[in-house]
Amino acid sequence: AVLADGALAEARRRFRTEFLNRIDEQIVFRPLLPADVRRVLDIHLSELEEQLRNTHGVALRVEPEAREWLAGAGYSEEYGIRELGRVIDRFVRGPIGTMSADGELERRAASGRPLVLREGGEGVRFE
Repeated sequence: AVLADGALAEARRRFRTEFLNRIDEQIVFRPLLPADVRRVLDIHLSELEEQLRNTHGVALRVEPEAREWLAGAGYSEEYGIRELGRVIDRFVRGPIGTMSADGELERRAASGRPLVLREGGEGVRFE
């Protein structure tokens, strides 16, 4: 409540009353916690896992360290989780697309080997 009161007081200080009267509702969001970021990441990865399984017959396993790296790379205090989708696209979906084009997903499906995403120093990598 203190955070909301402070945010609303700041809005009153910065904006003219005429403008604020035109706003139907003011909602103050709390800052995201690391657990919140991980939950959003888990939703994205679960959707991707299901899509890979249904489309290519390949399982995806993301190691805990890789999840932590993705969550950290996809979050900033200033922008929240706006970068999370881009991080997933760059480090997960992009490489999966390349593997699909190269026939690697087909070979993995035939052999029953899952895609395993691990943390690898400066990022994440598939094994």
